[in-house]
Amino acid sequence: MPMLAGRFVLTLPARISPRKGQDDFLALIAALRERGIPAHGLLAGGTDRPERLSALEAEIGARGLNEHVSALGHRADLREVMAVSNLVLCLSKVPEAFGRTTLEALSLGPRDHDRVLARADGRRFGNPDATQLRGLLGRNG
Repeated sequence: MPMLAGRFVLTLPARISPRKGQDDFLALIAALRERGIPAHGLLAGGTDRPERLSALEAEIGARGLNEHVSALGHRADLREVMAVSNLVLCLSKVPEAFGRTTLEALSLGPRDHDRVLARADGRRFGNPDATQLRGLLGRNG
């Protein structure tokens, strides 16, 4: 993906839903951009509800992130998308029965600056909100 060259790439692999944390993801991308971090967000996930996609696209535009967030839709090559990412997030607002994307991201193995953060399992990964994520990336990213 040529548009990712020289950028800090964050990916949220999740279907488009108010429960999956896209709002926190957009807030994080906006905050990183405001701090001068050349972040680019990849939203990898589809929806069967067109109104959710329209609302998400409107929010991306309202935040001025059209050039900094790519809504990829459902991806058969999700593993490859995560492999080009510096950070893969799972921002579900409710516990997940099975956090497959988190496990897939971890299975890709570490690179120097890769991290996987999850909200799905509050006991294991913590339950960061967008402010905590921005603070974490500010200290470590």
